[in-house]
Amino acid sequence: MSGGRCGRLLQKDQAEFGPLPDFGQHARDQECSQVITLLLLEYPPLIRRALVARLLLESDLRVLAEADHAPDAVRRAQALRPDVVLLDAQMPNLDVSKTVRQLRARSPSSRIVLLSLDSCILPKDLGGDAPQVVGKHEGFEALLTAIRAVPRRMPRAE
Repeated sequence: MSGGRCGRLLQKDQAEFGPLPDFGQHARDQECSQVITLLLLEYPPLIRRALVARLLLESDLRVLAEADHAPDAVRRAQALRPDVVLLDAQMPNLDVSKTVRQLRARSPSSRIVLLSLDSCILPKDLGGDAPQVVGKHEGFEALLTAIRAVPRRMPRAE
């Protein structure tokens, strides 16, 4: 375990609460590095809330906002500029291609991870600008890998 600030906090937590569950190698070994910010567009709300609760267990991830529909997600992405937008490809009344284009236009620095029941499905009209696709059947570790694969942004100059 590292001797950095996060390592000391983890040791303190383990002393106080006992051994922590294994939530992934990345979270255990990570120094206090830049946090990846997220916006979730997932349906239904119960599943979205469960996903948010699980993501909150990761020390390097921060959920900025949740959205119930595409226009709300695009508006929030423009305002918040998350590092990653998690987009449910099977949302009712969702035009995936249109939503991806709008997200790219309004928050160009945000990376898009498309959650799908079929990891082979990808809108054909997105070409080389296609989002990363993670199959919902692939499990949480695959989703974490996709989220953490996004390039880190430099802090914005205010």
